[in-house]
Amino acid sequence: MTPAETGTRALPGAVIGPTAEGDTSWASPLLRPDMLVLWDKGFDGNDFLAAVTATRAQFLGRLRSNRRTPVLTRLADGSYLSG
Repeated sequence: MTPAETGTRALPGAVIGPTAEGDTSWASPLLRPDMLVLWDKGFDGNDFLAAVTATRAQFLGRLRSNRRTPVLTRLADGSYLSG
């Protein structure tokens, strides 16, 4: 697992391990409070969401269609902010 900065394409860290563990278990130790974490819907497990929240990193991602989150603010394009 390697996070990549979108502007510079720098690789600020990496974790290598067995494939028996999921991507989210490898991503968690790489999280920092100054990050904006972008992910696809495969990363919306409760444990990973809790790990991101615990680091105080900001995150933006797609969620599975069966996940229901509280709507804090509805945006003009129909999307919303949740917490």
